[in-house]
Amino acid sequence: MDIFQYFEEEHKYIEERLSELEHNYKDWSAERVFVRATKMIDAITKHFDKQETLVLDEVKRYKELENVISDCLIDRKHILAAIDDLLMDHIDSQEFRGNLGKLLQAVRQHISFSDEKLYQAIRSVVPASKLAELNEAVKTRMFG
Repeated sequence: MDIFQYFEEEHKYIEERLSELEHNYKDWSAERVFVRATKMIDAITKHFDKQETLVLDEVKRYKELENVISDCLIDRKHILAAIDDLLMDHIDSQEFRGNLGKLLQAVRQHISFSDEKLYQAIRSVVPASKLAELNEAVKTRMFG
């Protein structure tokens, strides 16, 4: 598994669980909604931390990637703002469900951006030897 596959798997996990939460919101207990929402917020923030330390910090020295990295950071700010909005609402409120939908949409946009722009730009700019180093670092840190 390379670094991009690893992050794609994380994206898939987060999107599926958030989608399930939004879909089942009315049928689940407030406690179950709270637990799932908390886990998803934690998963998103951990994903961003890993993306930052394992990828972005390593590739930001490439001038050709400045714009796409800047766009990525803006994209992430939108997700964090959606999380903040969600945290301001009570679980039983309509606003919570609406903000949950906004968070899911923001996550889907992040996934699309990462897959279609960020990772392709990194693959096209960063030398294969450096990508191999990043892959090894991920294996060591995440699975080692």
